[in-house]
Amino acid sequence: MKAFKFLLSLIVLAAIFFACQKERSFESGNGGTPSDGSLQGAGSNCLGSTVNGTYKKDSTLNAGHNVDVKVDVNVPGAYLIYTDTVNGMYFRATGTFSTAGVATVKLQGYGKPLAAGTNTFNVYYDSTTCSFTVSTLPGGASGGTALYTVNCGGAVDSVAIGSPVTATDTVHINVNVTTAGTWAITTTTIQNVTYSGSGTFTTTGAQTIVLSASGTPSGTATSTQNFSISSGTSTCSFPVTFVAPPDYFPTTNNSNWSYELDDDPTDTIYQYVNGTITIGANTYSLFWINNGFSTDSGGYYRKNNSKDYFQRYDAGSTYGFDNPIWIEQIILKDYVPVGSTWNTIISGTSGGTPVSLRIKATIQAPLNGTVVVNSLTFPNTIIVRNDYDYSLDGGTTWVPIDYWVLFYYSRGVGLVKAEDFDSSGLLFKQEITRYQIF
Repeated sequence: MKAFKFLLSLIVLAAIFFACQKERSFESGNGGTPSDGSLQGAGSNCLGSTVNGTYKKDSTLNAGHNVDVKVDVNVPGAYLIYTDTVNGMYFRATGTFSTAGVATVKLQGYGKPLAAGTNTFNVYYDSTTCSFTVSTLPGGASGGTALYTVNCGGAVDSVAIGSPVTATDTVHINVNVTTAGTWAITTTTIQNVTYSGSGTFTTTGAQTIVLSASGTPSGTATSTQNFSISSGTSTCSFPVTFVAPPDYFPTTNNSNWSYELDDDPTDTIYQYVNGTITIGANTYSLFWINNGFSTDSGGYYRKNNSKDYFQRYDAGSTYGFDNPIWIEQIILKDYVPVGSTWNTIISGTSGGTPVSLRIKATIQAPLNGTVVVNSLTFPNTIIVRNDYDYSLDGGTTWVPIDYWVLFYYSRGVGLVKAEDFDSSGLLFKQEITRYQIF
């Protein structure tokens, strides 16, 4: 029985091996040395495609039904570029790239559309994927592929990074139609956003078409990107502004907040940003706190391009070490899912005894949820929980401390609430009463 199982395992492995070999040959297109390249350019942006032909329900595709796809070839060689099957149709091309660089490959269409409508195809080459759309007409429709030129003058859009585009994210493109018929346009893909549209021109002359955006804009900073479209020898581009959302912890100069402590209206603090300080390669915003009696430093804060928010402060005096220990601690990550954690470790002496303190931060639900503080509603809020452990053996053994803190950060506002706990319950809370962000 053991020998039989061993032989069976070999047979299964051999089958997997030969299946992989077959797929490898298939991927090379015509059995030659496989090429290496991408359907995407810089920043993983798709290079674009042009759909040719008129597609009608129940009409078999022929040589005139094809899609021109742009490919960035790194290593010349054999290729297979293909799509998935959608609405009874698919597209495919094999061949050999003789040189490196950007090339256009014509994917031939196969099959028969089963229904009228707009169809989105995923196209695959090497390890990359992009997409294009094909508009299918009803079976009784007449007409062929339109001929027209494009003019992007006046087309413009603005999208919010991190939020899915909406139905209002469209651009209007001016066209001059010389031959009536169907049209389909898909732009390049930039920062995960694509504009596309399809339809039928029933008359010639000057007209306007609408391209709609799809995707969830990516990025970390506000920027303007140019999207390109083409029709025959006619090309144009239009600008789209990718707007970075407000920070979860604003650090702009003169921004200020008021907080109530422990539900006591007479016990409040006023925090404000005034100036900056550069330490090493980093520039921090200076936060100040006024409790009605005196003004003191509220810490130094900054944010990097990855949207990590840092606080620089003297952890030695904050946590009772013998000497000052200036550290930079990540207080918030606004791009990671619920449950994500990160640690900050501080080492020094307390009463002459070597000791280490570990602060474990955890993104706690709700992520981007809504909280209400002092009758103020904050719809985009992240909760960060800090737990504390100590070690007397250099970090080999950690002992939990019966103490934790919840920090509530709201987009465009900053810290709206902080709560300190131990196993007996709530020890202290700080809640926002007003704010002004510049």
